[in-house]
Amino acid sequence: MFIYLSYEDQVRAHNYALGVVNEKKKYFNCSHESYLIGALGELAYGQATNQEVNFEVYEGYKGDGGIDFPDGTDVKTSTWQGGGVQLKVSRKNPKECKQYALCRIIDHNKKKNYTDDLAVQILGVISYEDFHKNKMKSFYDYDYVYEDKLTPLPQEIDANYPLANA
Repeated sequence: MFIYLSYEDQVRAHNYALGVVNEKKKYFNCSHESYLIGALGELAYGQATNQEVNFEVYEGYKGDGGIDFPDGTDVKTSTWQGGGVQLKVSRKNPKECKQYALCRIIDHNKKKNYTDDLAVQILGVISYEDFHKNKMKSFYDYDYVYEDKLTPLPQEIDANYPLANA
């Protein structure tokens, strides 16, 4: 499933990322780009599932304060353009959500031009339990599953969404 984010959406994501970085830099170094990429994925998932994105900037070092959406989904976003996209979850700050969603920014380098619509691919979702049953451990500080373990979102979201119940 592809979602196309408008100029206005991209500016909202950019401004949110700036706000988070300005708050977090009091505590440690962090990247505007990583928060921007995450916010773009959240906007796409929110549009696909008819949910509002919480762009409140929390005081302290916590980014968005926890789970991204009311349906219990934590969105992860990748810029990898090849096959074998990984949904990565940090071991340092695990969140007990209902499910994870994986999005991918298409043609990452073009996102610098905010006047064009930006394509975001929603690769699918996986329940919290299924993620932990299927996860692989990296040598770094995260666990991951490949995109082939995900369930695609339906083309039409209805009142029965979310897919994972808990």
